[in-house]
Amino acid sequence: MQNPRILLIIIAALFTAPLLLAVLMRSSWWDFRPSELSNRGSLVQPPVALNTATLVTAPSRTGVVETRNWQVLFLVGEACTSPCLQALTGVRQVHLASGKHQDEVGLWVVTRQAPSASTLNSIREVYPEFRVMHDASTSLSAALSTIAQQAHNKDALQWDGQALVLDAAAHIILRYGPGFDPGDLAEDLDRLLTWSKQN
Repeated sequence: MQNPRILLIIIAALFTAPLLLAVLMRSSWWDFRPSELSNRGSLVQPPVALNTATLVTAPSRTGVVETRNWQVLFLVGEACTSPCLQALTGVRQVHLASGKHQDEVGLWVVTRQAPSASTLNSIREVYPEFRVMHDASTSLSAALSTIAQQAHNKDALQWDGQALVLDAAAHIILRYGPGFDPGDLAEDLDRLLTWSKQN
């Protein structure tokens, strides 16, 4: 038969151990901090509103594209040459990797000037799901200027190869500089899709 005193000590230890561990973790003896979740892209704080109605849509083969919960904008300055097309391929892969959430994510390619027919065809050959638009009223240029001032970063003004993430209310919330890793965009987008499903 077990000693009742030892049994009582074991039960007391089971109840006090978590309390002692919590006190130890908050003490100066053990500087424990959980790893922070951070965005891979640059957070736009506060978010910058974009008047998407001023963006002019290029003629589309598939007709009107519905508004989605999230929009990924890829910016093209003058012409979409080989590096631009490679970056668009990465954005396409991010969209394909979103699996069952593809319908929640829209893909926009926004050019500074009206795209030529050859540029339009090149972009659509990469992925027909891209909605090609141009910044006719310079509303996007103004939004980039605001972001650059907020972040004290002139790189935000660059068009070629930059990507932006918009929420359903057309607020720019994340920015990815030229030459960004599509994996970073995929990770952030996955977190946004998961978070929006939980709320």
